[in-house]
Amino acid sequence: MGRVPLPEPPPSGEPAGRAAAATPTEPSKRRAESALLDRTRRLRDQAAPITNLGLTPWPEERVRQVRNILVMLALFGPVLGLGLGVLTIPAGPTDQVLGGAAATGQVLPDGVQAEVTLLNPDLARGEVTARIVVKPGSDLLAEDGTLTRSLRVAVNDTAGRTATLFETGTRPEPITATLQLTGSRVTRYPLDNYLTDLLLLAEREVEPEPGSLVDDGADYERVPIDATVRSSLTDLRVSGTLKPEATDDLLLASFSLNRPLSVVGFAVSIMGLAWLLAMGCVALAWAVLVRARAIPVWAWGFYAGVLFALPQLRTGLPGSPPYGSIIDWAAYYWALGLVGLSLLALVLAGNLAIRAAASDDPEDGGPEPARHRSPGANEGDRAGSPSSH
Repeated sequence: MGRVPLPEPPPSGEPAGRAAAATPTEPSKRRAESALLDRTRRLRDQAAPITNLGLTPWPEERVRQVRNILVMLALFGPVLGLGLGVLTIPAGPTDQVLGGAAATGQVLPDGVQAEVTLLNPDLARGEVTARIVVKPGSDLLAEDGTLTRSLRVAVNDTAGRTATLFETGTRPEPITATLQLTGSRVTRYPLDNYLTDLLLLAEREVEPEPGSLVDDGADYERVPIDATVRSSLTDLRVSGTLKPEATDDLLLASFSLNRPLSVVGFAVSIMGLAWLLAMGCVALAWAVLVRARAIPVWAWGFYAGVLFALPQLRTGLPGSPPYGSIIDWAAYYWALGLVGLSLLALVLAGNLAIRAAASDDPEDGGPEPARHRSPGANEGDRAGSPSSH
């Protein structure tokens, strides 16, 4: 009977189980190195859209020209803007809309001069306030500045106070009237244009003739009236004209209230910026979901910044238009919807990708690939085992 060969002992100083366990750990090391390489490759692919844009350096001559232009704009742009502001923005607190005889220095001794100021517009209610300062002529005033006769002033006040009576011996006080705005509404911002009319007349009490009977009701007669209209509205520009029906003793004027061109241009530029940001978010989501590109690391911060920036841009519009305006339907509602849907699509795609990667990774509990062994290996093990002999 032959002798069974004994296995060779391991080298001195090395445990017997360590040599046997060295070989099974090699596949784990290879998988770990492969996973590390995959992560490095993914990070490199995510940073590629930023670091590798396919651009080539400009020629030195072109760099010098563009740099000089930018330096000129940075230096002289604020100076040019300051000059335009000084020339176009009035120095006074109000803008003259309609000039009367008082603006040219003429005086109506037997009439009334009125200074009308438009202020405090309520565009949601379609109203604007008119403050009227009545200045009677010298023939209607005593030496102490009081009225020698009763004076009645009529104005088209939509609040109901259409006539104001100043008694003899009193001083006229400012009149506050509410004018109705027509032609548009605030939800048409920034294309809202308004119209309003002003009717103003003054009447003085008629002195009774000598020997006439005393009557309970006083008679009044119209006096010449002239008005200077100014505007203190900051969000609207006002222009006015006299109507053909106006006479010396009846003031009839129509006014147009429009958004300044600077406000309209600013609102349109903000709309364009909102659309460009939304299109950038959609293009990024399209490249990831349709073109199967890796999600850049900076994409999540970009989406969060856009979502928070769009409402701030909306609330910063001059005039504070209410929600539901034309500008919202034209830009902001669509921009917010596109950005939100793009972000949700990327989040959903990222979750699905993470789940798929976790199910395929053996280290995370996924299925471990089967180990294939050659048929001769099993036979050799059986041949070398003691039981086979």
